[in-house]
Amino acid sequence: MENLNKIVTQIPDPDWKIICGEGDIVSNFAKSLKLNSTQLRKFFDEVKQIEIEVKEKGWENVEGKLYLLIPSIKYAKARKLCSREFVYFIENSIKKINETENEEEKIKRFKNFVKIFEAIIAYHKYYEKKGD
Repeated sequence: MENLNKIVTQIPDPDWKIICGEGDIVSNFAKSLKLNSTQLRKFFDEVKQIEIEVKEKGWENVEGKLYLLIPSIKYAKARKLCSREFVYFIENSIKKINETENEEEKIKRFKNFVKIFEAIIAYHKYYEKKGD
């Protein structure tokens, strides 16, 4: 969970060199994820849809959808479709995004979360296809 904490704490102001370099925390997290690509993409697609809606409708109108990811991810965990580490990542990232009252800052943090999630997807696919 230490690496996960490092990822989540980077959401407000990421040091991309530290968190996304080959062999670093995002890479290691993605490598250890006990989650199939379909489930991972399902949640990422939901996040990307929220990103689109933020641009169209503003943060206030879609913030609730972000929170709805938490019960959705916990349901997937209950069905043994994802790991507790992935639940932790999603849930604590959402909390970190919303630690501020400033709407612009929330949007910035959300965008950082999306980029980190993209990196997780990329590394997960890399290690899945590598097979060794």
